[in-house]
Amino acid sequence: WEEIFGVDVDFFSYDYGMTDAGVPWRIYYYAYRGGVSRGRPSFLALNVKKYTETVLKPLAELGLPIFIQDSDLATSMREAIPNSQGLKAKDINALPEFLRNLKCGDQIEKGEPFCEAEKYSSAVCPNREGKAPWHPGFKVHAMTGHSIALFLTDVLLAALDELLNFEIEDLDEVIAKLKEEEYDHYDKRIVQGDLQDFPKQVYPLTEAKEEIDNDSEFNILTLFKGRSICHTARLPAMTRYLGHLTNTEKVGGPAVFGEEEYETGVELTEAMLTAGGEKSDSSSTMKLGFDRDRWYNQKCPVIVSPDRKDFFFVLGGSGWNEIIIPNPAEKVAYRYDPSVLEGLVVLVFRTCNWGKCEEHFLKPEDFSAGKKWEMQINGIAVTKLVDIGHSAHVAKNKRGFHFPPSADGNYKIAIQVNEPSGFVKISSFIIF
Repeated sequence: WEEIFGVDVDFFSYDYGMTDAGVPWRIYYYAYRGGVSRGRPSFLALNVKKYTETVLKPLAELGLPIFIQDSDLATSMREAIPNSQGLKAKDINALPEFLRNLKCGDQIEKGEPFCEAEKYSSAVCPNREGKAPWHPGFKVHAMTGHSIALFLTDVLLAALDELLNFEIEDLDEVIAKLKEEEYDHYDKRIVQGDLQDFPKQVYPLTEAKEEIDNDSEFNILTLFKGRSICHTARLPAMTRYLGHLTNTEKVGGPAVFGEEEYETGVELTEAMLTAGGEKSDSSSTMKLGFDRDRWYNQKCPVIVSPDRKDFFFVLGGSGWNEIIIPNPAEKVAYRYDPSVLEGLVVLVFRTCNWGKCEEHFLKPEDFSAGKKWEMQINGIAVTKLVDIGHSAHVAKNKRGFHFPPSADGNYKIAIQVNEPSGFVKISSFIIF
């Protein structure tokens, strides 16, 4: 979690209902893992009315600080939007930019005269990708952004007001007492609290039940409460922008393609063209890569989408490709201590867009020692990848799911692709 959002977070939000449709339990996992991160931030949930009682209230009862958007107020805001239908052009143009042609009749971003036509901003890159009818337009985004900004401003002012009226005799003593109360609350209520049946809702383990039941070392609660190392190629992620993932001093932030200042890795097609040759008998470093798809190809001076499905990859014929987790930069940034981990290694695979995979794309189902592709962790052969859902698989060896760290406290993960033209893409390695 910290690798994505950073270590100094006060609030984190949720407004991903469209992508989590049908699997609301993901909200629980997302909120809980964020809540137990180092900064212990508060959770801000938007558009979650139907999950308030079933998912979020149990988290609040654990002691997590949760703020939920008032659905009645959100409805009132929408109802208060001026109706552009029937107005003269001069009256429409007199409205503020974010309210102009936002509502036509009883519809938001739809209808005549111009609500649908002006749903998306057109001043820059009018023909960009992603302008789907089911996505919110820039005015709805602005309304959400202003709502969050007003809430955060209100919280900040309330905190300052409390501090101004707080009588302090000994500042160090007060801080020490508050920290003690916080640690006590965090440990006894949040970390040691009963998660009820939610872990099984998030990870039903339907396909992996027999494998899990036969291994006493696998505890589903580890995925919720356990310390972890997340080595992710996905963007946006602070570990990428700050150079922690790549152990480099190349630092940047979200940027237009071609203008990134952080390490981007190599384009997969280019890597394939320059590979070739006989199968290598030596090991090499696993590479960070990306696909130059339609999102990367957009020629626009502003960021159209910060989301990039980057990955680590291994090509057929390249021998054993290794990656060592954590690297020195990660150890410092995230205070990793592999000795406190359970040794569960989870791989999140790069999925195919709309289920359409490229030719020679190797899936977890193609894994098998000595066949299409194989893997070792600290020299221990992985015998099976057990599907736990959400495109994630947990590695298993002949003794079970536990992989001990090396003498240096690291995990050296090695993958070899035996299919000559095949390749494997992995979005993230997570070690619990």
